[in-house]
Amino acid sequence: MKKTDEFAIKIFKKKKVLEFKELLSALQCGIRTVRRRLKSWRALTSYNQNGRYYTLPEIAQFDEDGLWKFEKKFFSEFGNLRQTVIAAVNHSKSGLNASEISELLELPAHTFLSHFKESLTLRREKVHGLYVYFSQETKIYQKQKLEREKRSHEKISTVLPTDAESVIILVELLKHPQDSLIRLCRRVTR
Repeated sequence: MKKTDEFAIKIFKKKKVLEFKELLSALQCGIRTVRRRLKSWRALTSYNQNGRYYTLPEIAQFDEDGLWKFEKKFFSEFGNLRQTVIAAVNHSKSGLNASEISELLELPAHTFLSHFKESLTLRREKVHGLYVYFSQETKIYQKQKLEREKRSHEKISTVLPTDAESVIILVELLKHPQDSLIRLCRRVTR
């Protein structure tokens, strides 16, 4: 390994994340050479901030989702943003909607999900009023779809009162129309 390579790797280990221009300066060579070196080191590119930052695989400390966040610079063991979204959807139990993707990647999904609208790499379906992204692989898709439906039914059943509870609430509301919501809830719970 050349001394300039050793120097660049030392800088990586110290700073953890570098911009391309920092690498140009450290390696003291041309753009193509820096790109070749990054490739030979299997360097990772940030999936946010326009892929402006690089790190080495041995530096990144990925979580169970394959993501590593360092000082507002986000990296994925799957690659760029597109590859990361595809991997996240494929590994999810029940597919992912936009807010779930946003929460996972800590990026506003509306800025990039339009690229997956008619994608051949993911399925996009409306489920209970929200678009959900599912795996393109049939077996994974079927499991995800089933799990999404199951989750949706669980949410509905935990949110809505039973028929008997609804009758009790209605009766109490008719008997005491002036009650506040808190008072009504206390009366019904008794």
